[in-house]
Amino acid sequence: MRIDFQALGLESVEGGAARARLQELACSNAVQVREQLLILLNRGARDVIVDLTDCAVVCECCGVPALIRANRRARALGARLGIAVPEESPTRQALERASRSEPFPLTIVPVAPVGPPPVKAPLAAA
Repeated sequence: MRIDFQALGLESVEGGAARARLQELACSNAVQVREQLLILLNRGARDVIVDLTDCAVVCECCGVPALIRANRRARALGARLGIAVPEESPTRQALERASRSEPFPLTIVPVAPVGPPPVKAPLAAA
């Protein structure tokens, strides 16, 4: 069976690390996303980041449980699954609510800044 990791938004797999950038995590694709994350973990990915920064839809009844299931598998394998989601996002709030009842809460990682780092102005001579 060939798995379409491109549909998962997989950006890279290097040295046991993988990053998946999702545009949507709804009932229509939650099972596929979960299964692809499980396959990545079962094939030896040790550090997986699911980037929800640009995700327009995350369904609490299907999408969040898919991430929780993948997180449980990652923990069982000694791997890490991190979720990148903006601080003020409703998605982050849904993930935090769901994590409260989990023995192994989801790990929410900082979102990488977009664009070049700010340039510091030179110090004025005194």
